[in-house]
Amino acid sequence: MRGVKTQNRVSKAVEVSMTAWRFLKTGSLAAADGIVALSLMRNGSRPKPGTRTQWPKGLRERLYREQQGLCMYCRAKLSHTSHVDVIRPLSHIDHKIPVNQGGTNDRGNLQLLCAPCNLRKSDRNDVEFRHRYRSLLPQQQGRMPTRRITQSQFRRATRDTADAASYRNFKAGKYLTSAQKVNSGALATAVVIALAIFVPIYQAATPDDASALLVASVATGAVAGFGVRLRARYTGKDHED
Repeated sequence: MRGVKTQNRVSKAVEVSMTAWRFLKTGSLAAADGIVALSLMRNGSRPKPGTRTQWPKGLRERLYREQQGLCMYCRAKLSHTSHVDVIRPLSHIDHKIPVNQGGTNDRGNLQLLCAPCNLRKSDRNDVEFRHRYRSLLPQQQGRMPTRRITQSQFRRATRDTADAASYRNFKAGKYLTSAQKVNSGALATAVVIALAIFVPIYQAATPDDASALLVASVATGAVAGFGVRLRARYTGKDHED
């Protein structure tokens, strides 16, 4: 009889423990997901990709007239069609803000470029491109240079700015990736939890216990921050750029 009661108590204890573990697990994952979501809401993220559509009829001709038949970046004379011209280079309709950075197909986000300039711009946006080639291009969007710029000048500027610290810093500070935001959110979580544990208990702790309390608080905060980071990695939230 005593053995049966003991077995029942053990079964209830296991059941209570499993229930507590499920609540703890669910609450911890929900908290981690919430922290990741808040971290990803920070400004500076790359917008979600847009979608490409077929160009409206006559769009290329309108852009051609607005730009007086010239490439926006080098002032090369362009063909007003999408077909190869034996005299004038092929014209490319370019997104000032690329589609993969959230750019739209609105008229204000479009410009005509020659093929070399379009290939050189690649997936940079207009601000980034003008900043890199600021020795050749005006910094105001929608403004052409006042003189013809040759491709050899662009190639020279490309070599000169490839390793320029100012350009690297510009790109590094332009956007925060999802991974960077999650990392900062995990670090903030670690600090907040460590302080939340340490500060209230420290008031009542003895000097001998203070060091152990500090270590325990930092360790707990580090585990929590690491858990947030792992959760973001597991759900793929740190690679949404």
